[in-house]
Amino acid sequence: MEAVWVAVGNEILSGRISDTNLGYFCKAFNFKFSEGLLVADDIESLTRAFSYANKFKIAVICGGLGPTSDDLTLEGFLKYSGLNYTTKLEYLNVDQRTDLNPSVIKQATIPDGFKALKNQVGTAPLIFGEFKGTTWFFLPGVPAEFSFFCNNQEFRYEFTKITGLADKTSTSILVFFKPESVVFNLLKDSIHGLTKNIGFYPKFGYVEIVVSASELEILDLIKIIKNRLEEEKFEFLITHEPFENTVFKELASRGLTIACAESITGGLISKTLTQIPGSSKIFKGGAVVYSLKSKEKILGLKNIQNPVSREVAEVMAVNVREIFESDIGLSTTGVAGPGSDDFGNPEGLAYCGVCTKDSIKTFEFKFSGQRDKIINSVAVALLYKLYSIINGQN
Repeated sequence: MEAVWVAVGNEILSGRISDTNLGYFCKAFNFKFSEGLLVADDIESLTRAFSYANKFKIAVICGGLGPTSDDLTLEGFLKYSGLNYTTKLEYLNVDQRTDLNPSVIKQATIPDGFKALKNQVGTAPLIFGEFKGTTWFFLPGVPAEFSFFCNNQEFRYEFTKITGLADKTSTSILVFFKPESVVFNLLKDSIHGLTKNIGFYPKFGYVEIVVSASELEILDLIKIIKNRLEEEKFEFLITHEPFENTVFKELASRGLTIACAESITGGLISKTLTQIPGSSKIFKGGAVVYSLKSKEKILGLKNIQNPVSREVAEVMAVNVREIFESDIGLSTTGVAGPGSDDFGNPEGLAYCGVCTKDSIKTFEFKFSGQRDKIINSVAVALLYKLYSIINGQN
């Protein structure tokens, strides 16, 4: 489906913010745009962008629908299209007795022949309709408002009806501890001619292979990839949702609770899990023990010779499990860099522990890259090892 994404906003072009809405939209709808544009908040740029977007079957326009003087998206579209408009106050999420003023009212500008959906999070409605062979969708750029509409059933129905997305599904295969180039080179002969349905996306700690196809086709595609990965003994998992949600659901379905003692990851694992609704069912607590003193005082470690070691990771996992009375204790210790630590441990070295009622396992990891990449990679690696252990794979 030929479709164009148009992100509007000087703040994006100046680098003050990133366009996170594109990724959210594509994941929410399992959709890939043919092209994308970044457009400034001025009439000339907008009309030029709309002229180009009119070459596509679908145009999704994000941003510039607010009340301020630089919110010019609808004004630019009306100038380009030559359409008349109607002000429809019923689509504004405001108290019409007290909150109406010219800057608010302009957000109720609906081009003739277009429809609107009311915004339950902010003020500006979603506006959509057909003009010169293109179906146009205008969405607010504020992330909370944007995500509300991406989960709005009426909008999802309209978009999937036009694109035919209801006939497709997607599955992700997450491959751990291998760079994108190695994963692709392993699979390229097996998936030759099928790349339209398969995408490779490097993430911190793993490569996500997204397979999109009809329900009948997708099973065959997954089987091809799965067999090849198993032949080479690559570590991977297959999921239909974000990685952290997969781990969370596995814990919840088994009624398991966890606690975390984090050094190198600085609370990242705890944050990742507690951002998921319902996390109180599985998360007992955590401790960020960054210094030697905190490891001794909070976790009770004694006579630490080298804080980055299997021994320290093991005791951290055992003790945090006991302190919080959880089913599982997790631990991380390592060197995020830049450079080695005071004990001579090299940048990127990490040890992690997983303590259950039946066993205690420790893992050594060696990662490279910038500090944030190393930290995130350690967190992902430990969560994957946890997932493998509770599934009896490790």
